[in-house]
Amino acid sequence: MKFVPIVGLEIHVQPKTSGKVFCNCRNVRDAEQNNHVCPVCLGYPGAMPSLNNEVKDKAIMAGLALGCHIDRISEFTRKHYFYPDMPKGYQITQGDSPVCGSGELEFESGGKFLSIEIERLHIEEDSGKSYHDDSGNVLIDFNRSGSPLLEIVTLPSSKSPDEIYDFLKAFQNLMVNNEISKCRMEKGELRCDVNISLSCNSDVIPGYKVEIKNLNSFANVKKALKFEIERQRNILSCREILKSETRRWDERKKETILMRTKEDENDYRFFNEPDFLPLICDEDYIEKLKEGVIPPSSIRLKKYIFDFGLKYQYAKVIADDKSLYSLFEKIAVIIDYNADNINTAASIIINEVRDIADKYSEGLAEAISKIVTYIRQGIISSKSANIILNELSKNNKDIEEIIEQRKLKIIRDPNIINNTIETLIDSESGLFKRLSDGDRKAFTYFKGLIIQSFNGNVDTELLEEILKKKLLK
Repeated sequence: MKFVPIVGLEIHVQPKTSGKVFCNCRNVRDAEQNNHVCPVCLGYPGAMPSLNNEVKDKAIMAGLALGCHIDRISEFTRKHYFYPDMPKGYQITQGDSPVCGSGELEFESGGKFLSIEIERLHIEEDSGKSYHDDSGNVLIDFNRSGSPLLEIVTLPSSKSPDEIYDFLKAFQNLMVNNEISKCRMEKGELRCDVNISLSCNSDVIPGYKVEIKNLNSFANVKKALKFEIERQRNILSCREILKSETRRWDERKKETILMRTKEDENDYRFFNEPDFLPLICDEDYIEKLKEGVIPPSSIRLKKYIFDFGLKYQYAKVIADDKSLYSLFEKIAVIIDYNADNINTAASIIINEVRDIADKYSEGLAEAISKIVTYIRQGIISSKSANIILNELSKNNKDIEEIIEQRKLKIIRDPNIINNTIETLIDSESGLFKRLSDGDRKAFTYFKGLIIQSFNGNVDTELLEEILKKKLLK
């Protein structure tokens, strides 16, 4: 029997804010332990939380970027559970009334444009962090306690591990481009839990789900899904029943390990947070935030491929990178969206500009557009772009001045090419004799020497034509 995977994601993002979510402490993680704490984030009785508006802005920006419905009125709730680094004994989160409702994120995977629906996005607080020392003691750093978190929950969808991986990369890119978060998984700024089950029909949600935790990279998400699909398939093929459970990914063993069954999990005893009034988001406030939202990279990718005629390999790199696509779109306007010119410009941006773009204060789009024109007119070769751009990053010379000084013009004068060949024949008479005898390797090598003598700036077709005429004499 054929089974299809049904996958749901729970993604936690730490938004890039100066303060914590419900107090005035700094939102830092690399500082000295327990150095950024107060009665609120330490859970002291009587301490009153208040919402950081910066967190609210980031949450709504993230929701708008994901195409979510923004609820005009939402509420905070208490989620009760015991954990040593959760000092209050409960977490302030949002239950049945999240700030952002249904949405959708489109992404590209394997040459296809797919989408995954978003069920909700809500605001909550993070816990502290536990450490185990060599003596077996548990040490707790509360600097992270009360740090803001955005939890994004997707609806179950029939997607492969590779497609889930590409979705997560697209999601991360969207959050980074909109400056919601840096989303560095190694620093805990983005975490992901996965729910996976198998079904005979992609439209039918099975009566069980397996949650996988301890996924510290997108690569491990993919590995864990592939392992779990095979494990569940083997069980179902034997007509055994699968139960809902929580498992963790063991990187060393490359397998998922049972943590607990869902029957053993907590009753969180949700109820409304009495210290907060409902969160109000008016229309004008939402519209103002919407003006600064950058859409998903799939929107740009389709535009670049189908409207601009850009090659996929160029379009994919540029569409994902905020600094590159901003530059690229300026150039596209200057060169009037000509497909050949656009592809030449994209090649220069990706191969020559990415590492030096920060050295330019202004005028980079105009400079690249001019270089593209000279390349397309055959005045200079594409490899000269690197030399010109490096020179421009150091001084304010004109491009034409650089071309003249560095002798970058492609040589098309038959007399100059002929004289260079004659000089090389005199110094490489033995090699030229092998050429005359029809040695193809010698021909390629001799031609390469001539090109090298011009620093690559020579019309190779004309060069080959002149050289072949000499061999026929």
